[in-house]
Amino acid sequence: MSGYILCRTGSAKNPYYIENIGTSIFTLEELCYYAANYAPLLDPSILNEDLVRWVAEELKLTGLAMNMGRALRAKKRVADFILPIFLEAGYMTNAEMNDYARMLDDMKKLPVPERLKLKGDSLVRSGKYASAIRSYRSLLEAPGPMEDSLRAGIWHNLGVAQMKLLLFVEGLHSFREAYDLDPTPARRQAFICASRISRPEKKFREEMAETAMDQEAVKAAEDAVEVARRAALAMDMPEDPEAFLIEEMAAYHSAVGA
Repeated sequence: MSGYILCRTGSAKNPYYIENIGTSIFTLEELCYYAANYAPLLDPSILNEDLVRWVAEELKLTGLAMNMGRALRAKKRVADFILPIFLEAGYMTNAEMNDYARMLDDMKKLPVPERLKLKGDSLVRSGKYASAIRSYRSLLEAPGPMEDSLRAGIWHNLGVAQMKLLLFVEGLHSFREAYDLDPTPARRQAFICASRISRPEKKFREEMAETAMDQEAVKAAEDAVEVARRAALAMDMPEDPEAFLIEEMAAYHSAVGA
């Protein structure tokens, strides 16, 4: 997509609530943004008759709603449901819509574990870390074979989501699992960084020595953590940090049932 997207269809009086990212939308352009950026989350929780009615009643786009309804009831491709929305809003060029349709078709051909990982990754990108954690855990606990590289990727991204919620012990464990399964330099670096964040300095250095971790990698990780720490100190903090942390932890435990 190029340039700025202007609202061409007006705003709804009553929003449509997108459950899987916990967001309310008021315009067709916002729906387009969601569909374009979170394609792995396009599931029956949003692709349903409720959305069709919202487009017809709130946005007054009856023609578009009819096209969406026909695609839904005929159980056509997800692209056949979404592309008319892009076309109505002028959100993508024809070439971009063709690329998007191919991306959806390719995604549908992926093995189920890979598709579910993409869903978790989209939840992380949208900041829904607790939901992403639940999604990754369900995937890791599912029966059936899975390639080590894919399982390592899931563990790694689970660690990212856990660290975002300040669950440092859990995050460190996840990065360790990822590194054990796929001991690449990138996985090693992520594990060392997580360890430096999660452990007191003395304990960190003892563990790095015990595991004979490459000292250049340890130094690089320490430098990266220091850069991140300085960036964090420069950010605006919540007015009540304690209340913020309590709220985030409550959301996490509610989502994962812990």
